[in-house]
Amino acid sequence: MSDSALAIVRACQQAYVDKDRARIEALLADDYHFTSPIDNALDRATYLKICWPNSAVISRFENIYEFEQGDRAFVVYEAHTSAGKRFRNSEAYTVRGGKLVATEVYFGWNVPHNVPRGTHMDQTNETNRIVSAVWGVRYQVKDVSRAIAFYTEQLGFTLDRKNLPAFGQVSVDSFKLILSGPGASGSRPVGDGRQQEPGGWNRVILKVDNLHAKIDALKKAGLHFRNEMEVGPGGKQIQLEDPDGNPIELFEPAG
Repeated sequence: MSDSALAIVRACQQAYVDKDRARIEALLADDYHFTSPIDNALDRATYLKICWPNSAVISRFENIYEFEQGDRAFVVYEAHTSAGKRFRNSEAYTVRGGKLVATEVYFGWNVPHNVPRGTHMDQTNETNRIVSAVWGVRYQVKDVSRAIAFYTEQLGFTLDRKNLPAFGQVSVDSFKLILSGPGASGSRPVGDGRQQEPGGWNRVILKVDNLHAKIDALKKAGLHFRNEMEVGPGGKQIQLEDPDGNPIELFEPAG
């Protein structure tokens, strides 16, 4: 394999498609860093822990534009998932000695586009909004493999991603069901020692951007959180209580 920047990038993409953990580890430099709108210079170990599990749902990459200059490469790609969904991202890469040392991700749009052709989405109030979208529902389960089998084989859900034995995500249309097993970040005991168990801790998940900042703003407003922010392979989460004590999860998905 060539040591050119584009050759290294294509090899990394193929490792994702093949779910080849050993191959991606061989391609990443020891001082590798990953940056995106929701990830600030993740080191190699953190990247592999948080971002690599996304390979479970990637079926192929289609590179729309490619550019190479010395040890740098720039690619606009369209990623295809096992659930039949597509999205575009732009990424800038730095290569040294046949290994990837840095990736910068610039998120694009879903395919097809969420906004009708020739129209504009009014985002006047976006900067004042806490919640950007409803993400899904989390269920506490005792056996993630068993739960995945039930929802996919018995109810026809699609498997989006999994990180056994702790975590799985299944979906139908745009609805996501997150299955958290013992040991998952979304199943850990909360601040007062209470255990999250099946049946009593199921909750709506609201997607947010920049979770750290949102937590600070809501705490200053006097709202009550059940726990501190937890981080796992699927992203970051925290549990907020409504006035009646019902749990609401604020969730920032991993890049």
